[in-house]
Amino acid sequence: MKKSPAIFSNRAAGLTIIIFIMLATLFSGQCRAEVHSLLVLPPKNNTGDARLEWLGVGLQDAVTSKLWNVEGVRTIPATDYLKPSGTSLSELGSYTPQQTSSLGSKMAVDTVWCGSYSRKTDAAIELELKGFEVGSARELFTVRLEYPEERLPFAAAELTAVALKAAGYHLSPPVRERVLSPTTASPIAFELNARGFNAQLNRVIKNRSGQSPLDTEWLDLLNKAVTEDPNYAEAWVNLGWAAYATGDIALADRSFSKAVALKPYLIDALMGEGYVLRKRRDSLGALKPFEQAVRLNPSLEWPTKEMSETIGTAWRGTNRPILTELARNSGRPVRLATIKAIASFKQKDYLPLLDELANDNDDEIGLSAITAMGTIGGDEAIPLLKKAYLKSPRKIDIINLLVKIKPSAARDELIDLLATHLAGTAVYPDATIVAVTTIMGNAKDKIFLDPLIQLLQKGTSATRSAAALALGDINLHGALPALKDSSEKDSSAITRASALIARRQLGDMESESLLVDLLNNTDASTQSFVISTIRKKSRFFKTTGLARFLKEKQR
Repeated sequence: MKKSPAIFSNRAAGLTIIIFIMLATLFSGQCRAEVHSLLVLPPKNNTGDARLEWLGVGLQDAVTSKLWNVEGVRTIPATDYLKPSGTSLSELGSYTPQQTSSLGSKMAVDTVWCGSYSRKTDAAIELELKGFEVGSARELFTVRLEYPEERLPFAAAELTAVALKAAGYHLSPPVRERVLSPTTASPIAFELNARGFNAQLNRVIKNRSGQSPLDTEWLDLLNKAVTEDPNYAEAWVNLGWAAYATGDIALADRSFSKAVALKPYLIDALMGEGYVLRKRRDSLGALKPFEQAVRLNPSLEWPTKEMSETIGTAWRGTNRPILTELARNSGRPVRLATIKAIASFKQKDYLPLLDELANDNDDEIGLSAITAMGTIGGDEAIPLLKKAYLKSPRKIDIINLLVKIKPSAARDELIDLLATHLAGTAVYPDATIVAVTTIMGNAKDKIFLDPLIQLLQKGTSATRSAAALALGDINLHGALPALKDSSEKDSSAITRASALIARRQLGDMESESLLVDLLNNTDASTQSFVISTIRKKSRFFKTTGLARFLKEKQR
């Protein structure tokens, strides 16, 4: 491709970095927002120069690839958010905080990174990257870097590192080295790759909207990029995916292999190798690069999903020895993926294997096997889950599995857990006990009456309140004396209110007027709790006093 004078000027030298960090910085003493999932949008072209339109997608592609190396961050691939219409990438919006937050919500991420680039001087470009918290649309940070045009290929690495620091991430030395590794030193190759990737994404948009696919311009551009710089690993990755999409599996194989040889940590290159092997019906071989990708960043969903689907598709109902071997003796990611696939089969003859794995020294493997037993279900799974309950610290998880199989299946375990808690030999968190009481209330079994009354008299304010509501749900009049005592004497206003709500559920009409009196003389948080609770049980609360009170509160 012919050089563009405006793009590859030699007049500027050196690099100027300007960092402006808001809200979440390492230096302000404020904590960054916890970011577990992230969407990177292509920076907007504010230069007024149409010849630089490719730069936004080029930066997005490079930054996203860098972020895939950061464990703890689930970064969404670019193709996942594109509209199913003929819209071009330049028409995705102006990136207001509200727009980015809305898009982030649709993609189920915590944070969105977006930005712009503008002409600083005739020979320099200023890049701006912002982070927004999804939901609140709060700006987390702003980073600005100024680059001479011939150094734009280095921008993605440095921009990502600075933005991660601004967002509060402390990278380990190996990850920092990967993030900072340059993509290419060639401005020409960088532009060719970006233009090729842009054409590739626009082809995705056209195909999703049912329009005719674009020509092979993208393949031509990407081939030129790797010809210009044969060591440009990221361009080899894009060429591999372009070849795979057009059915040239041999070229895809060569391209992904070249990328992995240059940078063994490129997750999208490893994923490409797995896709090629699976296309060639080598499912067992495909698991190796998928597993490598999971090991590099367990937070990413893509590699784990592909592993599970590969196993599930290749060996559903057949080759049980292979599945047993994978579940017992493979690396941890493959073991977890195999157990997940086995669960999806829902075949009861896998239960003995899962029972064995439930006792694994790796707690995550054990819990995954227990969950799989619950997913398969049936009467055969119940004794195995009860056995696991005795050994596992994740008792509430197992109880929930038992309840899903059969409401009465977890009865003894629920009583045992609550009795153990009340005896003080194992003090479970309030959230666990609240969950247990809810399960008891929903089960409506009179055997839970005495344990819940004990909890109503001995628990914390949170668990006493939960016990009171559960007693109302069980609907046994034997609970009324204990509930009346609690509604009159408990030190917690929320527990007293919960006991009054339960009394009303059991037919005690006096409780409604008492509840109105309590609400008129209590704090806002208690009022909010009570209003929320009784709306869920509205059929019990229709008297004039309470109805009028609620109507006034809604104004």
